[in-house]
Amino acid sequence: MSLYYIISCDAVPGEEENLDEFLSQRAVPFWVSQPGVRAVQVLGTILSDDSKRLIIIEVADLEDLERIQAQREHRHLRRQLLAYAGHATSQIYYTVAFVSAP
Repeated sequence: MSLYYIISCDAVPGEEENLDEFLSQRAVPFWVSQPGVRAVQVLGTILSDDSKRLIIIEVADLEDLERIQAQREHRHLRRQLLAYAGHATSQIYYTVAFVSAP
């Protein structure tokens, strides 16, 4: 069963491009290089004036996530994220139901 580590944040005004560059060039490559990570997706809002980002990281299990979060590089990247983003929150989810369209 996969788990989903989801980070939600708002770009600091004027830092939207820097945030997206950081996510695509630093954060995503870090996450996908980690054993146990199955996929990473970054989503942005389209129908509001807010520059919200949702980072969805699919991991094999909680132990893998905890091992990654204990790394010094992860802590460093989190501090960098907070330079470009405010109101950052995170949560761990699991799939309750999933259906693909025919």
